[in-house]
Amino acid sequence: MDVPGYRTILRTILIEMKERDVLNYPLALVEALDAMLANDRLLNVFIYIAFNKSPVYDTPTVVSTLDLIKRWFLTIHHNNALVPASFDFTFFFKGIQILIDFDHGVSSAKVIWLLYRTLHIIPSEQRTILLKEILKENKFYDLFFHWSWNIRMLFHYLYFFQLHKSFAPKLEES
Repeated sequence: MDVPGYRTILRTILIEMKERDVLNYPLALVEALDAMLANDRLLNVFIYIAFNKSPVYDTPTVVSTLDLIKRWFLTIHHNNALVPASFDFTFFFKGIQILIDFDHGVSSAKVIWLLYRTLHIIPSEQRTILLKEILKENKFYDLFFHWSWNIRMLFHYLYFFQLHKSFAPKLEES
């Protein structure tokens, strides 16, 4: 609010995001989006736009979208901020679930990589909800013994280096 013309700049950036294909976002737009994340409440809007512009069958667009989302989460983390309390985790988790259930070798692997890179940024309550969903018996076995070597290996890394740490204290208490 302290920057003159902030609303106009933000509106212009959002219109540009909506009108361009995710694959065609120029570097200047991507860097402007990173800079706008000083206001971390914009993360919801950015993810809504990116997910809604990414058809599940368009693998290059999905990969580009997931790279942007990873970049946005890491930008918030590097700004020493937390994911805002108003963040719509339900929408975000639904997008992740759709992409994992789609069972495409590249898209599913990219989702697991996104989780591996950003799981530490997600608040613990929401992380627990996400992990319980991923660790449900049928989904766990599907990913642990997946037909794609990439997905299988990424899930093993996620499980042994991220998920195991998250649940280790709770397992020791029981």
